[in-house]
Amino acid sequence: MENNTSGHGQFSNVPEDVKEWNWGAFWLTWVWGLGNRTYIALFAVIPFVNIFMMFYLGARGNELAWENNYWYNVYDLHQEQKRWAIGGWIVMISLVILTIVKGISLYDDNNKLEMVANESLAIIMLNSDAEVLIGEHYNISNVSKRDFELYETETITYTYILKSDNGVYWVTVTLAEDNIETINISPFEKNDIKQDDIIINCLK
Repeated sequence: MENNTSGHGQFSNVPEDVKEWNWGAFWLTWVWGLGNRTYIALFAVIPFVNIFMMFYLGARGNELAWENNYWYNVYDLHQEQKRWAIGGWIVMISLVILTIVKGISLYDDNNKLEMVANESLAIIMLNSDAEVLIGEHYNISNVSKRDFELYETETITYTYILKSDNGVYWVTVTLAEDNIETINISPFEKNDIKQDDIIINCLK
């Protein structure tokens, strides 16, 4: 093609209609760079620098692609970069959806943790041995979900710390099919008065 200087690096004469925003380079940065022989895009793997590189590649992506690759004509370049743009948007939209789904899941998990803690605490306070052990003034903290194990039914374990005037206790709550199965109360420290673990079986 006459006057086509693509692929000649800095000696390439970049046509004006090449100089458009490149969404593929903006979203895919170093991946786009490898695919378009634009290795300066590898700077995008450096933290903080990657933000600058996104905008730099978005603004100059077409020009860099023209300089670093041979294209039959400008239309050829635009068609290829359009495919990169579609891929970039697909990746970005997928990441946004995954982030939203993960956020919803985390919100549901937090609600579940709070519900399990409150429900188990109500059961504990109805147990005379536990009530004597813990006392009247208490609060809970550091609720967490442990890995679940699969037997005949799905068993999930929650743990939290119960603090009271009488001491500090580990509370382990085991659920089977969303129902509290057992509650184990284990003192952190042993006082002069012997303090054994208290196990409450809720499915008797």
